[in-house]
Amino acid sequence: MEFTYQSLGTKSDPELIDFFDGFDFRHDIIERIDKEVYMGMQDLSQGRQVPVALRKLICYAVWGNPVDAYKWFEYSYQNEYMPHRYLPEHVVLRHVPKPAEYTEPRACVFTGRRKHGDVRARMARANDQGVGE
Repeated sequence: MEFTYQSLGTKSDPELIDFFDGFDFRHDIIERIDKEVYMGMQDLSQGRQVPVALRKLICYAVWGNPVDAYKWFEYSYQNEYMPHRYLPEHVVLRHVPKPAEYTEPRACVFTGRRKHGDVRARMARANDQGVGE
């Protein structure tokens, strides 16, 4: 439990720099990751319960590459909509041609034992926040 954490902002990762090639480097998100990891490590050291998603983020940030920690945070961990956070894959996917009969998905929240319930809840939350408008 007594491991040291080097802030992602201080690490050099060519893969993370390549990931942002042509786009503004998101120092604000890196700082948020550092804050989440630091708080999670404090909770772990004090014996508090830490959600599995936060444990994975801590592992990526402490032992993995910064780009892996960033991608986990961006795609799987954070829940709120952060405007203007488009990355290379988002831009490419936005320009993929859609068939004429294509309609945008409308999420609704189902509760229960379904495995996809969490994903649908996130989609509904994003839809309520105006993502895609």
